[in-house]
Amino acid sequence: MTLKEIAWLWFIILILTRCAPSPAPPVTNLPPTPTSLPASSASSPPVQMDTTGALAWLQFCRALNQGRPWEEAAIREMVTSPPYQTLIAHHSRMDAGVTAEAFVQMLLALRDGEPFATNSERLARIYAAYRSACDQISTLQVRLKSLVTPALVERAAARARAALPPQTRLQATVYLLPDGRSAGYVVESAVVLDLLQISGAGEIEGTLAHELHHIGAYSLLPEPCPEPGLGTALETLVELAQEGAATYWVDDWRASPIQADFACVEAFLQDALSEQSGSDEQMARLAELVQGWRGPLYQVGNDMIATLVAARGGDWVQAHLGDPVGLLRAWRRETESGFTFDQEL
Repeated sequence: MTLKEIAWLWFIILILTRCAPSPAPPVTNLPPTPTSLPASSASSPPVQMDTTGALAWLQFCRALNQGRPWEEAAIREMVTSPPYQTLIAHHSRMDAGVTAEAFVQMLLALRDGEPFATNSERLARIYAAYRSACDQISTLQVRLKSLVTPALVERAAARARAALPPQTRLQATVYLLPDGRSAGYVVESAVVLDLLQISGAGEIEGTLAHELHHIGAYSLLPEPCPEPGLGTALETLVELAQEGAATYWVDDWRASPIQADFACVEAFLQDALSEQSGSDEQMARLAELVQGWRGPLYQVGNDMIATLVAARGGDWVQAHLGDPVGLLRAWRRETESGFTFDQEL
């Protein structure tokens, strides 16, 4: 072969290589999910809705109803996605029985039409809600479509910012997915909203505004305390102040606490400071503080914020949301009658 023929051959190989099609991406049962919070920019709003958790669940139920149940690998892929990891992180804080593996076993039982045996009240409730939801796919699809609008997210964020000081940072990913246990909650910089419980645009806007207020208030806080007992007490105090502020301003709700509410919260804080209870017991008692509709933590926190707003004004309280210890001290000084915590605390 001559040099000229060799040159032509290499030229043809080079052209064929560059024009060859790229290999197709692997097929998966799940849509892609973000792995981190995007940076804020003109094209990327600071508060973003992520519906991949809801879409994956609807796909799981649809396949099950059509007699084409998912393989275990696909179920595990869904459980390890950011939306469901956020869900598990929240519930495991209140119930040590909620783990990723337990969640997988729950879904496998649902897939196979078998009873799910568990000592976890939360997982049992989620399992029951999931079983019922699998028969409501059409309704949930319509609900999902009606709830996902940029205007709704913007209105909720505006409601949250209106009750926060100007320096607040508000960035969040909002995961819409089936929870079955809690309508809405915050885990770090993420919000979870339950597709199964929140049915209307007004309801989801109010719940989202409440949770976004927590995200903004968190941005005002210093670094968490590393000491176990003191850290737990301070974290509880943060939740006391933030739930009080969010229910007072965003929800426009006014509490009617009784002496038992104050005693319950104060005893938890005192035991955390003295480290008299173990982690499992603490989780159970913390769950009691927020149980039901407006548990003791909400009642006491809302009363604290209402008292301080009446005494010092809303602007002062909002400016001090990053100092829950200072709010607690000010609340005790301003409380001339009614219930409060002991000075020793």
